[in-house]
Amino acid sequence: MGLLAVSGEDFDVEQAHLINRRNFIQDEQILLIVVVITLKGSHAFSTTCFIGFCKPAASIAYQKYEH
Repeated sequence: MGLLAVSGEDFDVEQAHLINRRNFIQDEQILLIVVVITLKGSHAFSTTCFIGFCKPAASIAYQKYEH
């Protein structure tokens, strides 16, 4: 479900949006997925899109992790 993005392939942005709207994934899990994507060297496009649908807390934490 939320692990769509972990494969490193482009994922359905609408699906990510739906998942976020339902609060299906908690902030910690989003962060973990984002870190996994980053470590796997996924396309920046996918990572950026996923970040766009993350909750603010996860987004801020990712920015700290990135710099």
